[in-house]
Amino acid sequence: MRRKFFSSLVNSHRLAVGGVLAATTIGVAVLPSADAARPWVTISPVEVISTTVGSGDGGNAWGGHQPKITRTRDGVFAVFSTDLGNHVQSDQGSYVERGWMLAHRQVDGTWTTIAEGVAGREPASLLALPGGKLAVFAWPDGVATLTTVSIRKGQVTSTSEVVPGFPADNWPYSSAGVDAFGNLCLLSSDGDENTTMHFWACRRAGTTRWITKTTETPHRYAYAYVLPKGAAMSVVATRDTTWESLGLPHPGGFDYAFNAFALWRTSNVKTRPLTAMSYAEEPWTEQFNEPLMNAQMDTYVDTAGRTHILYYLKGATTNGEWTLRHRVVATDGTTIADVQLPDLGSVQRVIQDSRKRFYLVGSSGYVQRLASNGYDVMGEPERIGLGGFDANAQMFIAAPRTGTLPGKTLDIAFVPGDESKFLYVSLTLA
Repeated sequence: MRRKFFSSLVNSHRLAVGGVLAATTIGVAVLPSADAARPWVTISPVEVISTTVGSGDGGNAWGGHQPKITRTRDGVFAVFSTDLGNHVQSDQGSYVERGWMLAHRQVDGTWTTIAEGVAGREPASLLALPGGKLAVFAWPDGVATLTTVSIRKGQVTSTSEVVPGFPADNWPYSSAGVDAFGNLCLLSSDGDENTTMHFWACRRAGTTRWITKTTETPHRYAYAYVLPKGAAMSVVATRDTTWESLGLPHPGGFDYAFNAFALWRTSNVKTRPLTAMSYAEEPWTEQFNEPLMNAQMDTYVDTAGRTHILYYLKGATTNGEWTLRHRVVATDGTTIADVQLPDLGSVQRVIQDSRKRFYLVGSSGYVQRLASNGYDVMGEPERIGLGGFDANAQMFIAAPRTGTLPGKTLDIAFVPGDESKFLYVSLTLA
């Protein structure tokens, strides 16, 4: 089977604590807020972005590495996938034709569609560009496509272009990222487990020409986080290949091994190769024959240039226990710290505010402050509740890699456990 849905594996090991829309207005319902506000964090009421959403393999909860929410001078925007209703399938039985919808939050808490298109099989990625523009990357008919959406004086216009350098593929396993200046990059690892190639393209701020490259990897790596910074780019991805391709016996459960991840960097996307800087692997043993070391949860580059990798770990190192970890890697590839994450949920995200203070946000409805080193826990977690919803299916935040500048407000989009909605909430960090 060519395609996998790793989210089902994650959901089976939760660490719980505690069609196109016919109208342009997507969500009007406002759900109850969480518990009473505490001094250092307050939460807004949860809002429904949409109830017409794509679910299952390739739906809104799939992957987690794609950027889906961002904040600009014009407000908050989110992109989500929809079921177009025609149920176009591949020979493997998976949908290869979904839609994407770009929604804009209104001052009254409702969400309005401002653009839409064909996504392909996987969810689209959303980035904010300087000058009030938004970038939506999607793969209609398996073709890498950028739709640029502009908002000027209340008028919305959009243009689309094919991004060169990518093979046509309904399983691109793609992701994208942007920096504060508008340098943006798109990456695909292809859905074939025999692929050992990263295809990527970058466009420097203020230019229209794409720089296209390929990077050979020892095995297939997927679920990549893409983090441009000026002329440079970092990528964190998880090894995703068959047990047999690693020379290991099939454990009898999941067909694919997710027991290693790597960090690559290039100092110049135009002139320098993408080179592995850090590598981590959980070994196979006879006793623990289905090891896991998966960096699918989150990657964040802090203001000091250090890379924070949130990952799942299970195997001989943990005596078979399912654990969540936080690794911090220096710019030279040296591991600074590797600590266990607190029990905030099976999905966690790390972020800094405008004062460079670190926080963890967990899908069980908790926020945890971190010390100034960016990884030690500081005090007790604060319950935010998320309106009573379980966000363990998937959670997205408006981070710098989405084009969002750090601030006091943290915007969150999330998918509840039944995948029936796409929801929004914001936190104010005092």
